[in-house]
Formats: sequence, structure tokens, C-alpha cells
Amino acid sequence: MPWNNPKKFRAEARQSREAWERARTIAAILIQPHVKKGNKVTPQQLISLPWDKKQKHRTGKPTELTAEEKRKRFEEVARRLGDEINN
Repeated sequence: MPWNNPKKFRAEARQSREAWERARTIAAILIQPHVKKGNKVTPQQLISLPWDKKQKHRTGKPTELTAEEKRKRFEEVARRLGDEINN
């Protein structure tokens, strides 16, 4: 069961993502000769994958958290860890 082993789960997720990336790249290469001259088809234009949107958000500068936001995040993490430790 990969979900019981985080390393195995991440490895399988990475392999799956790489397979999807390969598939859409090959699709773009195969369709390119059939597209009008001057137009270029990118793999992202053919098939949109869930992680494409996430990458766009990461390209900007990271926003600096205020002291209040940092405190709230810390309290939330501490609460979650406390729940896990107590169970």
C-alpha cells in the first residue's frame, strides 16, 4: 500500500506525473506537422494537467506574512501536531 509509505507514495506520484508529461509531449510532437505553418502547438495547449496551474502561482515573488498571520499558522500547526501526538 503506497499511501502507508510516504516515500513510495511520492515516488509513484512522480512517476505518474512524468508519464503524463511524456505522453503530452509526444502528442505535441506528433501533431506538429499537421498544424499550419507559423503556428506552434505546445504540450500545455493540448492537454492541461492539474499541476500546470500550481506552477503558474509559484513563479511570482513569495508574499511575506504579517506577524499575525505567522502566529495563526504556528497555532494551527501546533494544534494539528497536538492532535496527532494525543491520539
